Amino acid sequence: MYKNRVLVDILGKNIEIQEISFFHLKAFIKDITYNNDITESFESLISSTYHGNDLNYLEKIILLLHLRTLTYGDVLEFTVNEKGNAMINVNSIIDVFNVGYSKLNYEHNNVIYTFDYPKKINLNENKINFIAESLVKINGESVIGDISDRINVLPAINFIDVFDRITSSLYEKEFDFKINNTKITLLNILYFIQSIFNVDMVKMYDMEYTLRKYLNFNTEDFKTLSLPECKILLNCYVSDQKKQEQQQLKDNN
Repeated sequence: MYKNRVLVDILGKNIEIQEISFFHLKAFIKDITYNNDITESFESLISSTYHGNDLNYLEKIILLLHLRTLTYGDVLEFTVNEKGNAMINVNSIIDVFNVGYSKLNYEHNNVIYTFDYPKKINLNENKINFIAESLVKINGESVIGDISDRINVLPAINFIDVFDRITSSLYEKEFDFKINNTKITLLNILYFIQSIFNVDMVKMYDMEYTLRKYLNFNTEDFKTLSLPECKILLNCYVSDQKKQEQQQLKDNN
């Protein structure tokens, strides 16, 4: 099993995660490309790289952004127009969302209902279900059970008002993505993360082919090494080949 672990900051806590192996990265990219339910793919990636206490939605989003920097580097490059490209540092996006927050307390008939980010990375589009999954405490007592249990303990309240309060309190942060005049928020960021994980699969297959053919890599090697490590080894091979060619030219002359 691939065990190259690193510490990353998530909401002020040092969280240990594993880098993604080349083998699992390739499978993950294929999954988010062809699987209609990308949340399932992301949950699977998180469970394979993080093995601590349960994370909530915000923590999982930050973890995914950290995984992206570990895998591809912290610079995003976008083609703006025919004249050139624009670059954004992923850490600047992380900094927007990786800040402390307060849970939302909502009082109704002298009862305090506390709402937080849900545990699942799939935000429910149904407002009542969204509220139920966000409910974590009632008068300081933790709420347990599935979504139907949580709905049953909700009082007859103005659900639209509660939904608006949750989103305005917990989901108000946004990154101004000036390249295409859009704003990245916690409500739409998962599709953005999907786009910055996607790479040209042909290049990955080319790299795998070269490493298998010339450096005798096998499947276990790709399960052991990350994409950055594979790139380093490939660059070393290419550099050695160039040196040998240059030496051969000198010898022939």
